[in-house]
Amino acid sequence: MLSGSLEAALTLASHMVRSRVLWRCVAGGRGFRMDGSGVPPFSALSRPMALEVEEVRALAIAAGLEEIYYNEKTGVVSFASADCDVEHDPSRINVYYTTGTVVTCMSHPHQGRKQLFRCNVPLSVLPVLFHNRCINPSAGHCSSHPLQGQTQLVRCNVSLSVLPEVCHDPDTHTGAGYFPQPRRRYEKCVVCLVNQPQVTLRPCGHDQLCAGCADQLPRREGRLTCPICRAECNYAPVPGAPLSEEYEAEVALEQLRVELESSELQARIQAAQAVIDAAKERRAAVSQLFEKVRQAQQERERQGQLMHERAARGRLIAYHLHSRSKKTIDVSFDGQTLCVALNPSDGVFLVDESGNYTHSGGLPQHLYKVLKKEKSKKEKRKPAYVALGSDDRYYIRFTNGTSQWVGDGKSFDEAVFDGESNGGIRSVAFGKPGSWFIVYGNGSWSNLSNCLGLNNKIKARHRRADLTCVSLGPNGEWFLAAKNRRKWWGGYSNASDLPMQIESLKGRIKFTDFADDDAFIVRYE
Repeated sequence: MLSGSLEAALTLASHMVRSRVLWRCVAGGRGFRMDGSGVPPFSALSRPMALEVEEVRALAIAAGLEEIYYNEKTGVVSFASADCDVEHDPSRINVYYTTGTVVTCMSHPHQGRKQLFRCNVPLSVLPVLFHNRCINPSAGHCSSHPLQGQTQLVRCNVSLSVLPEVCHDPDTHTGAGYFPQPRRRYEKCVVCLVNQPQVTLRPCGHDQLCAGCADQLPRREGRLTCPICRAECNYAPVPGAPLSEEYEAEVALEQLRVELESSELQARIQAAQAVIDAAKERRAAVSQLFEKVRQAQQERERQGQLMHERAARGRLIAYHLHSRSKKTIDVSFDGQTLCVALNPSDGVFLVDESGNYTHSGGLPQHLYKVLKKEKSKKEKRKPAYVALGSDDRYYIRFTNGTSQWVGDGKSFDEAVFDGESNGGIRSVAFGKPGSWFIVYGNGSWSNLSNCLGLNNKIKARHRRADLTCVSLGPNGEWFLAAKNRRKWWGGYSNASDLPMQIESLKGRIKFTDFADDDAFIVRYE
């Protein structure tokens, strides 16, 4: 049956030459039309036909071909000669059995890879194509690739004696009448559109990918998914490509697992697994190194932020205090002290950055009970900020954001609640009985103060909402700091040592608090 079909095809080809049949290429790669032979035009045969895949396979086996690829989703089955190296030789026949399209893939010595498309091929013509891929069996023959454009081999003035040689081998150079037309292909990778294509996927044969994009294709059990036809393919990355060693080892491992088990096979499997394990260990070591570098960078940034915050608070102190307060300050104050608050009588309260606190005697009774109660709780709240005043007034904020206080009635309570809508509370100051001042996080404030010097300074600054801290003393002393790093103070008596300390530390003061009998503490940097 095969020889009869071949003889019929050769007779048809000879008749075409004798009758001087003109083959005309239709633009855009839609096909070829025969004129003057009485054969129906290509459009008349353009209706898709379906082929039984089992019958296709039977005809291929009869022609001495082997099946090398099958994809039910795309409806394609591929065949190649038994002696064909499918890993390196692209020569094959792809039969799209759902549409009747047959694609012949060949390698030309001058033009490189070519694909010849034949549309609506009936089952009876397949043996002829399987035996000789270059015969034009019908008007559905075309040589146009959807990605590479039109590809034609043009031979002029071909004699009848040369025709069998051309039909047997389409790549044969038959003389001066042979005009190979250059093949057009994509010059850039179809994924990134930047790099040159340099990778060929097997068995689909698509070669429009660069090595970088091929390395990042989705993989499953060592096989890649082609981004063009969605077929599962093998790919060996180019030497030096990312993870190429691991890819090759995984492919080798899958190949070894399907072979018969033996001591030699087991050793080869273990060697391939060792390569994979070593690659994973190297990646884990690199990841750990990167993580250590990241943590070290974060720690440097954290330490830098701490140093900045400590400098803003003032790491040094100058003071004139009562005996109990002086003793507590000498023992507990250092650069990590977060907050210092003086009691108008002989008392002081210190909080460090970890939430630990120290205080002398003389604390407000209610504050003392709150702290004692917190010590007995399972989940203890740690202080973050404390302000002390006369008449057992106080304000304390904990690290979890909650706060408690005893102030000067309803007006003070409302001012504290207003802190939620003004960026929180930055500082609280208690002066003479009934006098207080609260600075909010956004620089605004609320106060009920009869401190004349402080009120005049605020008025002179046009009541700008740029304050960072205010302190009040029991005898009319006051301290004011703004976001522009300027500070003002006043209200102290002529007998106080504060003016002399301030003059020596001018420009370096960060915070000041006051107590009875001209006692004070100054934090500076």
